[in-house]
Amino acid sequence: MPVVTVFEQHAQNYDEWFDEHESVYQAEIAALRKFVPVTGMGIEVGVGTGRFAVPLGVEFGLDPSRTMLQVARRRGRRVCQAVGGTDALSRSDPSEVSMKLPAAAYSAEVALRLR
Repeated sequence: MPVVTVFEQHAQNYDEWFDEHESVYQAEIAALRKFVPVTGMGIEVGVGTGRFAVPLGVEFGLDPSRTMLQVARRRGRRVCQAVGGTDALSRSDPSEVSMKLPAAAYSAEVALRLR
């Protein structure tokens, strides 16, 4: 089953998991907050439902899952469907990515803050 299909079919389950495991969710937010600057305009590659973008103040997001993007839009994020996934970015040399855009990587996702 393609990865995007999994997220299309389980977007609600993904999001509800964080409601059911609030302490884990808050711990992840606290850990990520250390890497995401508070100034500038941000974009999250792999924004999903926007669950992390909202508390981290990341306004824009990309994701291949339309279902997840619908949730992110309801949360007030400005999002766009990505085609082809984020594999190319995750395989890139981080120093090359950071030379193109100031970047803060976290978990399996990447948040970029543009100055």
